Amino acid sequence: MDLPDFLFLCFPIRSATRDEGAAQVQVQRWPQWLNGLWQRCCQVLAANQEPRVWQEMNRQGTVIAWHVYDPISGHRSCFGTELEVRLWLEQQYNG
Repeated sequence: MDLPDFLFLCFPIRSATRDEGAAQVQVQRWPQWLNGLWQRCCQVLAANQEPRVWQEMNRQGTVIAWHVYDPISGHRSCFGTELEVRLWLEQQYNG
């Protein structure tokens, strides 16, 4: 039984192939743009709501700045030391 083309795009099919004359054509599970959109939606929905902290280093590997991002409020800050970051986090979440 031959399935319509739209079924191959709408439903995930692991290793679907169809005969077209003598050639076998591999059918994609999802169009690439739709797969990318789905992956991004999953990332957003599953995103961790905890603050993100990272270091900025120079070429020698010395920490030159600490960055903080709070995904809930959208607030971003930059600090010179780890202690300043810890104090800011304490004020924001325990204050």
